Amino acid sequence: LFYLLAIAISLVSCGSTYNIQGSSNVSTLDGRMLYLKVLDEHDFKNLDSCDVVHGQFHFSGQFDSVRIASIFMDDESVLPLVLESGEISILINNTQQTVSGTPLNDELFRFFNKWNQLRNEQSELVHRHDQAIMDGSDMNRVIAELNAEAMRLSALEDSLVTSFVTENFDNVLGPGVFMMLTQGNIYPQLTPWIEDIMSKATQKFKNDAYVRDYYQKARENEEIMNGMREMPPPAPHPVTPPPTPHQLGAPARQLKTLIKYGRIVNEGRAFQGSVVVENDRISAIFEGQEPPSGHFDRVVDASGCFVLPGVIDTHVHFREPGLTEKADIESESRAAAYGGVTSYIDMPNTVPQTTTVETLEEKFRLAQEKSHVNYSFFFGATNDNFGDFQRLDRRRVAGIKLFMGSSTGNMLVDGEKSLEKVFQTAAELDFPVVAHCEDTTIINRNMEVFKSIYGDDPDVRFHPLIRSEEACLASSSLAVGLARRFGTRLHIAHLSTARELELLGDGVTGEACVAHLLFTQDDFITKGTRIKCNPAIKTADDRAALRAALADGRIATVATDHAPHLLSQKEGGCARAASGMPMVQFSLPAMLGLADEGVLSVERVVELMCHAPARLFNIAERGYLRPNFKADIAIVRRVEPWKVTRDIIQSKCGWSPLEGDSLRWRVETTICTGHFV
Repeated sequence: LFYLLAIAISLVSCGSTYNIQGSSNVSTLDGRMLYLKVLDEHDFKNLDSCDVVHGQFHFSGQFDSVRIASIFMDDESVLPLVLESGEISILINNTQQTVSGTPLNDELFRFFNKWNQLRNEQSELVHRHDQAIMDGSDMNRVIAELNAEAMRLSALEDSLVTSFVTENFDNVLGPGVFMMLTQGNIYPQLTPWIEDIMSKATQKFKNDAYVRDYYQKARENEEIMNGMREMPPPAPHPVTPPPTPHQLGAPARQLKTLIKYGRIVNEGRAFQGSVVVENDRISAIFEGQEPPSGHFDRVVDASGCFVLPGVIDTHVHFREPGLTEKADIESESRAAAYGGVTSYIDMPNTVPQTTTVETLEEKFRLAQEKSHVNYSFFFGATNDNFGDFQRLDRRRVAGIKLFMGSSTGNMLVDGEKSLEKVFQTAAELDFPVVAHCEDTTIINRNMEVFKSIYGDDPDVRFHPLIRSEEACLASSSLAVGLARRFGTRLHIAHLSTARELELLGDGVTGEACVAHLLFTQDDFITKGTRIKCNPAIKTADDRAALRAALADGRIATVATDHAPHLLSQKEGGCARAASGMPMVQFSLPAMLGLADEGVLSVERVVELMCHAPARLFNIAERGYLRPNFKADIAIVRRVEPWKVTRDIIQSKCGWSPLEGDSLRWRVETTICTGHFV
């Protein structure tokens, strides 16, 4: 009987069929092709495909054994599942993605729901920390409470994951979740959690191909670090280091590229001409209709296009390390490349904050591995780290970022003596200081007033009154006074009021951000917290003054303050919703749209977004189209109006404040250091 039963089970498994019925209310999925891929050893391999038609999709076929699988759209995994017999149901909408209907899938998504709930609670600790600063709470007490809560949540997460993996050692769920948790490691590491799992593991779990290989390599790495094993011998010939993402498209041999028939905009002029690129540099620029003759490996016909220097965005928050549920260096530098941005300078309020030389070097290391375009970083000032300024390499570090108003943790510099030391030391070392200027005392007072009237979370339309003109002007005036006293080069970030423009000049420069140039406080009615940022977007008169200052030269640079959050983190009002928005992908088309409106010329757009950032922050051989400069080039085209839709957004957070709005410019091609990215 047992023999016959075994044969019957074997025959059933060989003839197993899958039937997956899916539905989605995400409009951008309609008409897209989805792929069902199964995990084979270490890679996902294509098994089936189907189209999404009116929100419905369907996979069916045969499989030889129960496996971890995933639904892919193009090369991106949409959600994991278990390929097993039975009726599998998939639901995809804007807030959740679930798989149900079969035992293993039900168990997997029960686990995901619990895990995501813990992750959301951990993310909420950051908001509680920021809120405590705004409320003027005792931060020593708050930090102690949050640390205790973080340890509790971490212990719960560890217990949840460990229990799930151990309970599923002998089916595909255990190895599958083990893989999900370890694939993000830079290299296989023998952590205490992995040692604990492996000490309990069954032989079947240990024999899983991925688990076996990962554990073996992790042990080898551990032995190397402990001096118990020699490093592998070097190759007999020099080994080329792994390419960064923006080097992956590099040609196998040196190439000569011709960009012809474009309208070149550079150094205050616009003219018809051609640009010749050899390897990573511009070798020549020719003015006139006729392109140069000769042999070229690649020819770009830029007819009807404008050829600009690549944009240098001097104000972004790419969130890595520590906040990578919102964004990371890979995703946001990809969004930058899509938007014609070839260089960026990232801000220091990550986790950990970039306020030590060691954390700064770690960010450089991460960017070297992940960034699609050029990068640098600001070093964050605190009340007591000005002594480290002299250890910074002026050729690599863009400057000092100073939060004189609301910020995160110890990066709020508010002591008189500390502020003096920051400005004095930066002046002595010739480091520019980029200042976020909002007066916390005024903001906290305003928040208390509005809470007393409207409750604990006042509507977002009050945001410009809480983070008020008065708060901005008081803090900016203090910064300007200190800069002139010590001779410091001060650049005031994200100007938002007309009155602050009066402070500029005599060595003090200012930055306008795209959001403050596009929106007014009236837009909170339709866009809500999606345009909530700090400092707040203010009146139509303030916007008009900022726009006028673009054209007349009072404002020196335009940046984005690109600061992604998950949409779930943008829920609430003035107190609860996170401040910041993604903008880097659409900043250049948006600014060129202002040129169409007559706000400024295309030549001024290039000055504000390319030339001036390179000058102010000593960015060598970039920001201009000049022979022997690095080939950082954006080719843009004016087109019929097109709408920003979610399916084209590259930022990891997956949304934009410009969704549904129309633009009239597109970035056709981005070239970074000679590479087509």
